[in-house]
Amino acid sequence: MKPHKYADLIHAWAEGAEIESRTLCTATLAWDDWRLNKTPNWVVHDLVEFRIKTETKDDVVLFKYIKFRRGNVLAYEDRKPNMKYVFDGETGELKDVEMIK
Repeated sequence: MKPHKYADLIHAWAEGAEIESRTLCTATLAWDDWRLNKTPNWVVHDLVEFRIKTETKDDVVLFKYIKFRRGNVLAYEDRKPNMKYVFDGETGELKDVEMIK
């Protein structure tokens, strides 16, 4: 007999792991966001996926002194920062920039 597609996840859930699920929206053919699923039904078809809840990564904050001079952007390590950059810990994408006065 072939094991259930989610046998490892079912076992982890039985041992206390948190499970997330997402569904495929048939109208847009895009996956919904992962959501905590406290009572998964472990259905096996192409419109639902399950996983163990992933650890979230903290955002990365970077402080730099930036100066624009003669068409070039210069960054100095030895000066008091004048810019704050916040990057998403999961994707690495820039989320926010703040000028420090």
